[in-house]
Amino acid sequence: MAEIYLIILIVLGVLGHVLVLFSGIIDFKNLLPVLGKGWKPVLTAAYPNLLMFPFGEMISFTMIFPFLNKIQAGRKTGVKALMFSAIILSITHAIEISVLGAKIYSRATFPLYSTMIYVNIADFLQRVEVIAILTLIIGVFFKISIYCYAAVIAASDLFKVQTKQKIVVPFGIIVLFLSMMIASDLLEHNEEGKLVVKFILPLFSVVIPVLLLVVHLIRKRLGLYRSNSSEDQQ
Repeated sequence: MAEIYLIILIVLGVLGHVLVLFSGIIDFKNLLPVLGKGWKPVLTAAYPNLLMFPFGEMISFTMIFPFLNKIQAGRKTGVKALMFSAIILSITHAIEISVLGAKIYSRATFPLYSTMIYVNIADFLQRVEVIAILTLIIGVFFKISIYCYAAVIAASDLFKVQTKQKIVVPFGIIVLFLSMMIASDLLEHNEEGKLVVKFILPLFSVVIPVLLLVVHLIRKRLGLYRSNSSEDQQ
């Protein structure tokens, strides 16, 4: 399904950029001045916002990599996908700022949707913001799928569940009810999102992986892996 929808996302992305380009609403002067206030605003925007969200969420794939048929190919593909995503996001956000301006862009909840509203070609082709909506829905669907799959793998390993399919339905029910209980409206969702970006994502994306890496290096240094494997053979 992801392979099929990847093609659809590419088509929607190209179509959306073409429509914005031909509508004549891009004003590159809105991108100026470049680094008008120095590097500090860029760095403060990069962390924790961009570094943790969305790129910090890539830590979920570490739960999936061990189950790939070709792990080395998965790593190379993951790096390429990360670089490609960064380029696409940079281009898209640059276009959004060019259309909306810095002030409107900073206040917009969904800048892509706000940008597509302005598309108007010859007073005939209008109201194409459905492209932005479809893109967001498809992207979030697969994002949550990866989240749930990683959670199922972690839970099955933690609780020693041999058949992962047994806990898929309980996890789906938990996600369903939590999605309705966590935030009652968009403002509450945004406020909780700030806490997630500042505390929860750094914990799962940086602190825990670094601690696990340190433990792995210590165990490898002390030769504990070799002793465990020999005990298993005995």
